[in-house]
Amino acid sequence: MTQTSLNFDARALTAPVPRLKISNPEIAEIIAQQMGGINRMVAMTGAHTFVDMGNGLSFKFKGCRKANCLQVILDSSDTYSLTFCKITQRGLEVETKLELSGVYADQLRGIFESYTGLYLSI
Repeated sequence: MTQTSLNFDARALTAPVPRLKISNPEIAEIIAQQMGGINRMVAMTGAHTFVDMGNGLSFKFKGCRKANCLQVILDSSDTYSLTFCKITQRGLEVETKLELSGVYADQLRGIFESYTGLYLSI
């Protein structure tokens, strides 16, 4: 019987994990910045599972009974379409709670805060 030696860097286990993996970061990063930044969203709402949708950003969040997922899509008119969803039954059911279109960048935070009751700033 032979023993196999595993060589690994223990520092790799404690390295921070990137929260947003995207191929074309421009649109998704801009949306995240307009909502206050990824770190602030994580700290204030428990946001997680950030997904680049090519022309938008989707993420899940905690602490709201109405919805727990938001999709923000950039439209051709340079406005955003927002879809608040409630994901239930371990991800097997997705119920659309609110759809908005024609939303300007400066309205993103206010709409998120007023619908969810979660604040993105102190």
